[in-house]
Order: sequence, then structure tokens, then C-alpha cells
Amino acid sequence: MASDSSGAGYVFWEELDTKPKYAVNRRSAFEVNHDGKSHNYEVEFEAKQNLISIRLDPSMGPGKISINAMKLQNDDGATVKKWEF
Repeated sequence: MASDSSGAGYVFWEELDTKPKYAVNRRSAFEVNHDGKSHNYEVEFEAKQNLISIRLDPSMGPGKISINAMKLQNDDGATVKKWEF
């Protein structure tokens, strides 16, 4: 991900039978390098129930952000899902 924005990034996740869909108690923050260059980020989280969806908030400020790919891995490091943009 490359960014010239500002602020932290967040990953939210939705679990089976939980409301609201995304909540502060189901989010992980990560520090973003906003130098306009591409960087890899790893964000860990633990779903207590079946994972339904994830949401990426790449920063909190205005600016340009480019994302090339994302992948979701399980505890063993095996890729569960990969997205390429």
C-alpha cells in the first residue's frame, strides 16, 4: 500500500451473529508510512466466532492511497483469500 495521507489504518471484522456489523471491539489499528512509497503491512486479529467480512480503513486523513493486493491468512499462515487490484 502506498499513501500520502495521514493517520493510523484500521482493519475491522464482522463475526457471525454480531451487531453492529463493524465495532471498535472488533478492530485492529496499524501504523501507516505516508511517504508515497509502497509498503507491506501485516495486521493480526482474532475472530471469536466465524468470520463473515473484513473492512479496511487505510488512513484517517485525506490523500491518495494505492492498494495492490491483500490476503487473509489463518493461524498457520496458509492463505484463505487473496485479492489483487
